Amino acid sequence: RKQIKLILRIIDSFLRDLLLLQEGMGPDTLVNADLAGALESWQATNPAADPARAADLVGQTGRALGANANFDHTTARMLLGLRAFLGGHRITDGVFRDGEGLL
Repeated sequence: RKQIKLILRIIDSFLRDLLLLQEGMGPDTLVNADLAGALESWQATNPAADPARAADLVGQTGRALGANANFDHTTARMLLGLRAFLGGHRITDGVFRDGEGLL
């Protein structure tokens, strides 16, 4: 719990890198350039992934925790959402709100 802000920033940096790769940017633009090969390989095997929605969910999680939301529920929701968005699974509308909506 004490390191959640750092953990969210790390996850966000990986999602940013995935977005850059998805947009055709080169490995030299990545924050985690040392992991460019692994990120490119992962992206090739998960073409339906949506790192933008995953990043939005990480942001929602940070805001919710900052507003004193239940830690266990909030982090579990984020992990389930990351699995869905990054795995390219179909998600029913309204399950994960877009934009500034909190939990």
